Amino acid sequence: GELLNPNGTPVEDPLKVVLLHGVTSKTALANVTPASCAKHIAQLLHDKYLIKEKEDKAPRLVKPSDFAILVTRKKYFAPLQRELNKLNIPAQYFDDIKSKLTAPHSKKINKWYNSCKRWSYDG
Repeated sequence: GELLNPNGTPVEDPLKVVLLHGVTSKTALANVTPASCAKHIAQLLHDKYLIKEKEDKAPRLVKPSDFAILVTRKKYFAPLQRELNKLNIPAQYFDDIKSKLTAPHSKKINKWYNSCKRWSYDG
């Protein structure tokens, strides 16, 4: 699908990729706290962003299940879940990502996830 602004125009660069491996800069870390991540998702939901899934269908409102946050360890998910829950946004942790990313709509995420194993951050 395509993420659209509330006015129906496409969002530029809708996928946010944040890699924290080896990041020690306090400035870099301040921008990707669980609270800031939850706030960003809440803003997209609150501002009524849209998703156009198919050309022949009308766009629909973004919903919490449209978001995926990938973490490398379960302990990193707990703070995100707390922040999302504070904002009444449901969050669920899947510990077997490969089985959860086999659905047809998840092929792009699975491909991205596998390619991320080679990335590093030089912040």
